[in-house]
Amino acid sequence: MKFKLTRTQIEGLYTFLGVALRNDTKNILMLLLNELVHDIAEKVRKKSIKMGREFKPHTSITLNPIEAKALYVWFNTLCKNDELPDLYYEITVMKMLSDHIQHEYV
Repeated sequence: MKFKLTRTQIEGLYTFLGVALRNDTKNILMLLLNELVHDIAEKVRKKSIKMGREFKPHTSITLNPIEAKALYVWFNTLCKNDELPDLYYEITVMKMLSDHIQHEYV
Protein backbone atom coordinates (compact mmCIF):
# COMPACT_ATOMS: atom_id res chain seq x y z
CA MET A 1 0.00 0.00 0.00
CA LYS A 2 1.41 3.34 -1.06
CA PHE A 3 0.89 6.64 0.79
CA LYS A 4 1.79 10.02 -0.70
CA LEU A 5 2.78 12.40 2.08
CA THR A 6 4.12 15.92 2.45
CA ARG A 7 7.31 16.74 4.33
CA THR A 8 5.25 17.95 7.30
CA GLN A 9 3.18 14.75 7.32
CA ILE A 10 6.32 12.58 7.19
CA GLU A 11 7.84 14.51 10.10
CA GLY A 12 4.56 14.31 12.04
CA LEU A 13 4.27 10.58 11.43
CA TYR A 14 7.86 10.01 12.55
CA THR A 15 7.30 12.08 15.70
CA PHE A 16 4.12 10.21 16.56
CA LEU A 17 5.67 6.78 16.02
CA GLY A 18 8.72 7.71 18.06
CA VAL A 19 6.69 8.94 21.02
CA ALA A 20 4.03 6.22 20.94
CA LEU A 21 6.57 3.39 20.64
CA ARG A 22 8.05 4.37 24.00
CA ASN A 23 4.96 2.86 25.60
CA ASP A 24 6.01 0.16 28.07
CA THR A 25 3.77 -2.85 27.86
CA LYS A 26 3.73 -6.42 29.07
CA ASN A 27 1.04 -7.41 26.56
CA ILE A 28 2.54 -9.91 24.09
CA LEU A 29 0.32 -8.69 21.24
CA MET A 30 1.46 -5.10 21.72
CA LEU A 31 5.09 -6.22 21.95
CA LEU A 32 4.77 -7.93 18.57
CA LEU A 33 2.99 -4.94 17.04
CA ASN A 34 5.61 -2.58 18.50
CA GLU A 35 8.34 -4.56 16.73
CA LEU A 36 6.53 -4.34 13.39
CA VAL A 37 5.75 -0.65 13.82
CA HIS A 38 9.36 0.03 14.83
CA ASP A 39 10.40 -1.23 11.38
CA ILE A 40 7.85 1.13 9.80
CA ALA A 41 9.23 4.01 11.87
CA GLU A 42 12.67 3.23 10.50
CA LYS A 43 11.32 3.48 6.93
CA VAL A 44 9.73 6.81 7.78
CA ARG A 45 12.97 8.07 9.35
CA LYS A 46 14.93 7.22 6.22
CA LYS A 47 12.35 8.97 4.02
CA SER A 48 12.46 12.04 6.26
CA ILE A 49 16.24 12.24 5.97
CA LYS A 50 16.08 11.74 2.20
CA MET A 51 13.45 14.47 1.85
CA GLY A 52 15.64 16.85 3.82
CA ARG A 53 18.47 16.38 1.33
CA GLU A 54 16.37 16.54 -1.83
CA PHE A 55 13.99 19.37 -0.90
CA LYS A 56 10.99 17.55 -2.36
CA PRO A 57 7.53 18.72 -1.25
CA HIS A 58 6.05 15.18 -1.39
CA THR A 59 7.23 11.61 -1.13
CA SER A 60 5.63 8.20 -0.90
CA ILE A 61 5.90 5.47 1.69
CA THR A 62 5.07 1.91 0.68
CA LEU A 63 3.92 -0.62 3.27
CA ASN A 64 3.42 -4.26 2.51
CA PRO A 65 0.04 -5.73 3.58
CA ILE A 66 1.40 -7.08 6.87
CA GLU A 67 2.98 -3.73 7.79
CA ALA A 68 -0.19 -1.83 6.88
CA LYS A 69 -2.42 -4.13 8.92
CA ALA A 70 0.00 -4.10 11.88
CA LEU A 71 0.06 -0.29 11.83
CA TYR A 72 -3.74 -0.20 11.72
CA VAL A 73 -4.19 -2.62 14.63
CA TRP A 74 -1.42 -0.97 16.68
CA PHE A 75 -2.87 2.53 16.26
CA ASN A 76 -6.44 1.47 16.94
CA THR A 77 -5.34 -0.45 20.03
CA LEU A 78 -3.66 2.70 21.33
CA CYS A 79 -6.89 4.62 20.66
CA LYS A 80 -9.05 2.01 22.38
CA ASN A 81 -6.77 1.93 25.43
CA ASP A 82 -6.61 5.75 25.51
CA GLU A 83 -2.82 5.65 25.33
CA LEU A 84 -2.30 8.35 22.70
CA PRO A 85 0.25 11.07 23.37
CA ASP A 86 -0.85 14.73 23.19
CA LEU A 87 0.30 15.28 19.62
CA TYR A 88 -2.77 16.57 17.82
CA TYR A 89 -1.40 17.13 14.30
CA GLU A 90 0.58 13.91 14.42
CA ILE A 91 -2.49 11.94 15.52
CA THR A 92 -4.45 13.49 12.64
CA VAL A 93 -1.82 12.23 10.17
CA MET A 94 -1.93 8.79 11.77
CA LYS A 95 -5.75 8.73 11.62
CA MET A 96 -5.59 9.58 7.93
CA LEU A 97 -3.27 6.63 7.29
CA SER A 98 -5.43 4.36 9.43
CA ASP A 99 -8.54 5.36 7.46
CA HIS A 100 -6.79 4.54 4.17
CA ILE A 101 -5.70 1.17 5.50
CA GLN A 102 -9.20 0.40 6.76
CA HIS A 103 -10.68 1.32 3.40
CA GLU A 104 -8.21 -0.98 1.63
CA TYR A 105 -8.28 -4.05 3.89
CA VAL A 106 -11.29 -3.99 6.22
